[in-house]
Amino acid sequence: MLQSIAESNPKSSPFLNLNYIVVDWIMKTINDKKNKEVIIICELSVNDDRTIDTREWSDSYAKLISETEKNTISWRFLISENEKKVTLYERYSDENAFKNHLSRILSEGGDLQEEFGKFSNIYTFESIIYLGDVSDELRSYIKDHGLDVDFRSSIGGYTRY
Repeated sequence: MLQSIAESNPKSSPFLNLNYIVVDWIMKTINDKKNKEVIIICELSVNDDRTIDTREWSDSYAKLISETEKNTISWRFLISENEKKVTLYERYSDENAFKNHLSRILSEGGDLQEEFGKFSNIYTFESIIYLGDVSDELRSYIKDHGLDVDFRSSIGGYTRY
């Protein structure tokens, strides 16, 4: 195997080739039937009348989530070239991690309610897509809070870590 990697990239050092092999051995593949991961895709429009800097706040909010929600795998704001649209890509280890985030922003007394107010100053939701298995309890919670979510479950696939 080492020889085939070296032959496919003869200019690279043997050390780099070893790294490729180690990464391959470490990576784990999970079939979607066993995968509990949840992905949320929010399509947002940037409010013209916002009073908060879009880039600065989005970066600081992502850092806050990273530091306080350990079961969040990924949290990314991706802006369009004209800076009028943003996709918020959220990845959670499971449904409970997402429920935790929702309770922090939506529940009375949630510690992120103030930050969510700033979010609403900057962004307007165009759509929310939930990717993954969802319980009836979470569906009810989302509906009770007036969120219009498009739920989608897997019909095949895998995730590699």
